[in-house]
Formats: sequence, C-alpha cells, structure tokens
Amino acid sequence: ETAAVMAQGLAAGCALDLYAPREFPALYWYSDYLLTTMLEGQQALIAALPRGDRVPPPSPATQQSPAPTGKPRGGKAAPKGGAGKGGKGKNGVAQDPVVAPPAGKAAKKTAAARAARLSAELELRIAMVNVAEVERLMCQGTFRAAAGARLAGHLSEPSGAPPDSEAARFNQRFAVFDVVARPEPLFYDQYHSLMHPQDVEAVHLFALAADALHKGQLAAGAALEQYAATPAALLHLSPHEVKRLQAVRKTAIQNVAALRIMCSAMASDVATGLRLVWDFRHHPHFPTLSIKR
Repeated sequence: ETAAVMAQGLAAGCALDLYAPREFPALYWYSDYLLTTMLEGQQALIAALPRGDRVPPPSPATQQSPAPTGKPRGGKAAPKGGAGKGGKGKNGVAQDPVVAPPAGKAAKKTAAARAARLSAELELRIAMVNVAEVERLMCQGTFRAAAGARLAGHLSEPSGAPPDSEAARFNQRFAVFDVVARPEPLFYDQYHSLMHPQDVEAVHLFALAADALHKGQLAAGAALEQYAATPAALLHLSPHEVKRLQAVRKTAIQNVAALRIMCSAMASDVATGLRLVWDFRHHPHFPTLSIKR
C-alpha cells in the first residue's frame, strides 16, 4: 500500500506539470520500481486469500450455542409458563419466546457470508493488479524511450547547467522516500549505473520501449474487453478507471508507432534532424510521443 501511494504521488506531479522531459528517465524508472513492489505485495495477498474449498470454517465464537435443555444448575426445573415458553416472565409480564436457531443453519449462513466477502476481496485485488500491471508496462516503456531520447540528444541539459544537475534533480524528487523503510529507497548511484550504459545505442532502447508499450497496449485492451463483457460491479472498475485504461491504450498505440518510425529512420540513416517530443494530450500521467524535425 505504501508503494502504491508513493507511485500515485509521483504520477500526480505529471498532471501538475512539475517535470521537465529530461526528468522522465528517472521519474518513470522509479515509478516502475514502486509499481513492481506493489504488484508483488498484491500477488502475495491474492495467493494467501482462501478460495473455493479452502475457505476456512467460521470460528467457534461466531457459532451460536443451542438453547439450553434440561434442568438448570440448581437442580430445579424451569417454571411452567416462564420466558422460555412464551408465557409470563418476571412479575407476570408476558415475554416473547427466545429460541436460538439451530447451530447448523447459523454456521452455514456465517460461512456463506464469509465466503462472499473473501470472493469480493479477491476480485477487487485482481482488478487492482490488472490495472497496476498496465501502468507498470507503460512506465517501463516510457523510461526506456526517454533514456533513448537522451542518448540521441533529444533531452539535452539546458546550457549552463552544472555537471551534477541530474544528481541534484534526482535527490530533489526522491530523497523524501529515504525515510520509508518499505519499500527500500533507491539512490542516484543505482540509477546512474543502470540508466547510463556505455554499450547501448538509442535505437536499441527505442526498440525495447516499443515492445514494453505494445505489451501495455495489449494488457489495457484485454482489461477493457473483459469490462465490456462483464458487469462493472464484478470487475470493481469505476468509470474513471475505465477511461484511464482507454487513454492508456490510445497513448501506447501512438507511442509504439512513433518509436518504430524512429527505429526505421535510424536504421536507414535518415533520422538526421528528427527528434521525439512529449506532451500529455491523452493521459495525465503518461506522455504521448510525436516526431518533429
């Protein structure tokens, strides 16, 4: 849950236009880590949830005891016409009979209600995992596309920027997470060693990005098809979440096309003067790529 809140906080900065494109490699790299951590936790919870014939029986405390029979502890039988038989109770006041339902029926009713609650929780968590997996694939594709754009010179630092400006930006954005025990915080040295490889070309990163975004497009489409075939109440998806999935798929389609065109142009040595540009025209958290001269 902590990782999900942290990822939502980073995503909110996109809607508020807090990030420059040169920050996208670090932003979506860290978001991918947070979503992966959240998915691992949710999948562990799903695996631990009882289902089917593994639903545990109700605890003894929830089962009603049968009505007492026979003589009370004092050895005297209950008075005739007392409260136990619907007659007159104390001081001659008539009282309704108090008859406990059979223990078997109560236990079955309790078990059925518990199974329904567990089934609803299972479906909710599966829906959360499906949406988070789409967003994780989008993050993976976006940080690879941004890293490739940086290698290609599309995301250069502004003139006069200090040599350590990237490290300063990283710490400014993510140092607040250092106080959190779980998930473990990531540091600039880790980011730099992974995101500044010496033997990788921009076209290779663009191809990897297109592959991840295509998977995100397919995952979003599968979720939307399931939504169209199943009542929304069963999928636990709000209309807002459905619109977000539609926007994700639209963004992924556009970005895959742009990246594949860029890869073809670079492979044919006709990419001179072409560059990727970014905007948030379709989705508030994931940028749409276009090619300009």
